[in-house]
Amino acid sequence: MSRPLLKNSEIRQRIDCYFSSEELNSIRSRAKEAGLPLSTFIRKSSLGAQIHVMPTANAELWHSLSHTAANLNQIAKHLNSGLAHGVDIGTITNLDEQVRLLLLNCIEY
Repeated sequence: MSRPLLKNSEIRQRIDCYFSSEELNSIRSRAKEAGLPLSTFIRKSSLGAQIHVMPTANAELWHSLSHTAANLNQIAKHLNSGLAHGVDIGTITNLDEQVRLLLLNCIEY
């Protein structure tokens, strides 16, 4: 997923950069591990930004928990709008908060 292009009124500069095959393979590998496009990874790295690489197990957990959080959010939305009945909104809200805390723990490895 690439970042959106800057508006025409903003300055966009392109530079050429040369890498050995070994260096380029390493950079591509690290960008993939970080889940970033190559250009974004190079830009962030060169500007000193910290790039967090989520371990595979955490990435799988993140994916699973994200779906659970989305489902809870939909249930809460239906309850709040009066389209669903029989479930305590406090219980759903509490579960949603717990899932969000687990998601944050995936980041703070």
